[in-house]
Amino acid sequence: LVAAGALSAAPLRKWLRVRPISPTFPPRILPASREALHFPSLASCGLLTLGTVYQDGFSGGNLSLSQSAGFFLESDEQWKMRRYAHIRQMCMQAEATGKCRDGTQEDFRCPWGCPGPAEMPGYTCYAQVYWQNHYEPSFSCAGEMRIGSQGDGGKWVCDPLRIAAKAARSEPCIVYSVGSRGDYAFESGVRTSISDACEIHTIDQSPWSNYTDKAPPDFVHYHVYRIGPAPDTPISQVVKELGHEGKVIDIFKIDCEGCEWHTYMNWLDSGVYIRQILVELHATGENKVGPDEFFRFLFDAGYVVFHKEPNIESPYPGRCQEYAFIRLTPEFVRAEQV
Repeated sequence: LVAAGALSAAPLRKWLRVRPISPTFPPRILPASREALHFPSLASCGLLTLGTVYQDGFSGGNLSLSQSAGFFLESDEQWKMRRYAHIRQMCMQAEATGKCRDGTQEDFRCPWGCPGPAEMPGYTCYAQVYWQNHYEPSFSCAGEMRIGSQGDGGKWVCDPLRIAAKAARSEPCIVYSVGSRGDYAFESGVRTSISDACEIHTIDQSPWSNYTDKAPPDFVHYHVYRIGPAPDTPISQVVKELGHEGKVIDIFKIDCEGCEWHTYMNWLDSGVYIRQILVELHATGENKVGPDEFFRFLFDAGYVVFHKEPNIESPYPGRCQEYAFIRLTPEFVRAEQV
């Protein structure tokens, strides 16, 4: 073990270079700007102060209801504190976005799309270094719980008791699990920890017998689809065929070993409404599709990050990241003022 702070920049560079790393992808000509990614303006970030937000008391509640699409009911004062925390984090991400090293200074934040050191042609960024410095959660869920197994395969869900209460009122509870590959620990966790009334659909690209000798539990509806844009099957078609158009999918869990980078643009097509997205991101993209485009797409749709967790069990620790998003509204996500 190496004591904290014991590695200087030069040994750290050497250590990173000899570590087995994931493939790198050709960098874009320029990294995206804060404006292109719809982050708060520099002027708005400069005016953000906690003293103008903090208030005691409880009033209203309509603000949280309207800006969370009915999921949260909190005082206007508390909700404004949430907005402040969210905008502040978005400002921090904007500051870390789109800045390439000038060639003379060490910069291990490695913005996606920036060229690497001159002595390493073709280098873009180590995925584990990128994720250490980008896209942290901007929202928190007081009742967040881990559903499923303790290790790989378990997922953090925002306030599952709200989903349980919904099911108890005989309202639909719908869960999609894409990419289980014979491991139904998450599905079992939904049934035992949230509600046995939840309708659970597992989706894989092959029959279950290709992954295991044990059939799925009786409470799991198993489907064979190869998720993706045509000629594969987009999520909107799955939703239509399963009779869920216009209904809320409470949890959409997807772990498809990299398919997220070329399928996410179809996750929210017409007729699809997803409350929570739980996804494992593998490395930092495919070809010219990278994290900036992925997060901009979800932010513009009204999603915020409430949990981030590195996968340190993989052969490349930290290369893959578990992210959890909850759908609020674009009014909240793209706010520049509290």
